[in-house]
Amino acid sequence: MNKMFTGLAVCQLAQRGKLDFNDWVGQHLPDYPNSIVAEHVTIHQLLTHTSGMGSFWNERYESTSKERFKQVRDFFPLFVDTPLAFEPGDRYQYSNAGYVLLGALIESISVQNYFETER
Repeated sequence: MNKMFTGLAVCQLAQRGKLDFNDWVGQHLPDYPNSIVAEHVTIHQLLTHTSGMGSFWNERYESTSKERFKQVRDFFPLFVDTPLAFEPGDRYQYSNAGYVLLGALIESISVQNYFETER
């Protein structure tokens, strides 16, 4: 269900003129530590699972205490240094990491905590 609400929140921000679906990640998260993603992945690609990003459900996630994940950015170390699986826009690959990144974009643009935003 979170992906549906995340997608809706992104669309609402676009409707309000706060972002464009063709914006690069780095336009709204200039401090995002993976420069390839920041400079080459668009919001549209994150929404449509065509960014080349994968999942954060990996060995690192399994070996980390889940109490550590209190903020959206707490998930970044699980995937931020993972290379893209393909050139952004080239194909589809389901991406949990991409939707975590969208959550961070929502926080940055709306200046609200993703988990505490009004519904």
